[in-house]
Amino acid sequence: MFAFLQGKVALIGAGWIALDIHGVGYQVNLPERTLNGLAVGSEIRLLTHCHIREDDFQIYGFFTEEDRVLFRLLLGISGIGPKVAISILSAMDPATFLNALEHNDITPLTRVPGIGKKLAQRVLLEIKNRLGQDTDLQALLGGSDTGRSADRQQADDAVEAMIALGCSPVEARERVAAARKECPENASIETVIKRALSQIARRY
Repeated sequence: MFAFLQGKVALIGAGWIALDIHGVGYQVNLPERTLNGLAVGSEIRLLTHCHIREDDFQIYGFFTEEDRVLFRLLLGISGIGPKVAISILSAMDPATFLNALEHNDITPLTRVPGIGKKLAQRVLLEIKNRLGQDTDLQALLGGSDTGRSADRQQADDAVEAMIALGCSPVEARERVAAARKECPENASIETVIKRALSQIARRY
């Protein structure tokens, strides 16, 4: 229903924010990792997933497409609803989840409230069974381990550079994620940073 929402943080609650968009407050549920560092008054852009069940309508928000893809993959697993999926994303980022998947390590999952050993094993098994069949999963996996590691390192380095230039951690992550989507594949870190800075300049 919504591809993304952009506005100012009006309120911050336990696991959610109220996003003010032209005077309308949208309640958006977020992973704790995304909530960390947010402040009332911050202008942010969130990729969204709308979960509709009978008389219940919930919006879930994410800073990166990787987070949203993993959230949606988790929803496709028997026994995993949006609350458990968001708890998993609160406890680990997609890179940590993929590492657990690669090594068949259920330990990180069992640390998430509400997930026991059997459910953790089923999560990894059902995700593995989709390898080569699910395009979203393939996109999340990306290329080789080395390629994914270098890709993540570039993003982390770009975020650190943006913070050093005066951005808040939240804005730095958001701008770098958006810049990397606009840049050509294999763009240098300098190109990513320049694109991120140009996004900030366009706001003023």
